[in-house]
Amino acid sequence: MGRTKGSQNKASDKSKQGYITLGANEGKYRARVSKKVASKSHIFSLGIDESKDNYVDAMNLINKIEEEMLKDIEAGIFDHSFEKYKPSKILDKNTIKTAQYYLDNFESRYFAGKRKRDPQSEETFRKSFQKLKYYLKGKESCTFNLKLIEETILVTEFGTDTRHKRVSYLSSFCNLYPELQKMIQLNNFNFNDYKGDYEAESRDIPPDEMVIEGFNKIQIKEIQRGYPSESWGWVYGVLATYGLRPHEILAIDFNKSFKPPSYEIYLDENLCEGIKTGSRFVPPIPEEWVHTFGLADVNLSQERKEILTQILKGKKARGTKDNFADANNGKFRNVNIGFQPYDLRHAYAIRGYLFGFTISQMAKFMGHSTIMHEKIYQKYLPDDQKLLDYRRTYENYKLLKKMREGKRSYEELETELNKVNLELQLMRDNLAKCQQRNQELEQEIVRLKAIEKVLKILESKGNSSTLKL
Repeated sequence: MGRTKGSQNKASDKSKQGYITLGANEGKYRARVSKKVASKSHIFSLGIDESKDNYVDAMNLINKIEEEMLKDIEAGIFDHSFEKYKPSKILDKNTIKTAQYYLDNFESRYFAGKRKRDPQSEETFRKSFQKLKYYLKGKESCTFNLKLIEETILVTEFGTDTRHKRVSYLSSFCNLYPELQKMIQLNNFNFNDYKGDYEAESRDIPPDEMVIEGFNKIQIKEIQRGYPSESWGWVYGVLATYGLRPHEILAIDFNKSFKPPSYEIYLDENLCEGIKTGSRFVPPIPEEWVHTFGLADVNLSQERKEILTQILKGKKARGTKDNFADANNGKFRNVNIGFQPYDLRHAYAIRGYLFGFTISQMAKFMGHSTIMHEKIYQKYLPDDQKLLDYRRTYENYKLLKKMREGKRSYEELETELNKVNLELQLMRDNLAKCQQRNQELEQEIVRLKAIEKVLKILESKGNSSTLKL
């Protein structure tokens, strides 16, 4: 048996009572049980990587195994199959605690180390905690062992989105606790084996015509109900034009938003419960929708949340992010829009690419990483012809916008028109002169061709006399 890297002398490799010797093989610590304990020596892997950092853990583990064996010998119930003394069994008994314990310590573990505590991480933690509490409901007092983990997973259908998410949350949860990591490692438990070949379904991205049609549907419904412009139609228009997550509407700083000429909006994470990726500016794509949907005409006061809350059926709790998103989904269903609120965000992403923005720019506008942007939207990008058509349309729109932004007076426009007409008349005069000169040149060409013909005739007769013109 090889010497362990962490040991200082031979005695240090033995358990407290000397019945188990710590060794290593192929990079893993293993234990050899003395014949003094059993009728014959027994060797088994501890499942712990051999290193100086892990040496103390390995020694603690063989001491616990030895303690358990000696108790059973004294009680006359020693398990000669050694099944009871497997490292995973000992860890379960001595270190693995209840599900409630791990839930109670989840927050401190989650934000331990280098993880920055900001609105995005707070939001991720909150959602994760809610999911885990739901998964482990009724099992809080149970030991959080592999059996419990497997039971929690197997209540969902293999290969589904629900299964995929549940496995991912539980896997991340276990990674926060060293004793759970060891338990998983010792038993060769692989979370990926439980996921299945799940792949998220592709979305049907609504074309611009369908987006505008959806606005008309929802706006007509709101007008019939007597709502002002601060209505679901306005909310819909903002989602479509700026590609926001539904709850991010609550973070719009109206003092810095919808200002000409660019009509950008500014999302301030301090104005609501926090937004996923912090404060940012977002441009409208296309800008003309600001006018089409009347987005800049809304004059919301400091009580914008209260106004929006009234829109959300007057329920106090509806100002929160999740409830706001839920209400959006419900409104889309009631009006029969034909797609989901988040589809407007996806459409914004594709439209931005078609209009010539880079992936890096779009990721910044939408508040996520470039890698995430490519992962989500690459499959929705159009063929080259559609891309060219879109960008040609966008160039025409920018030219029209430039003309509109001139804002010149009638007298200035009239002077400009007279100048253009004068230039046009000069061009006509020059054209007439060119046409006259062209006729003269054509006549000269005819005369020269006649002379050339006569010369050839004379040459063929051998007449060398000079032709007088």
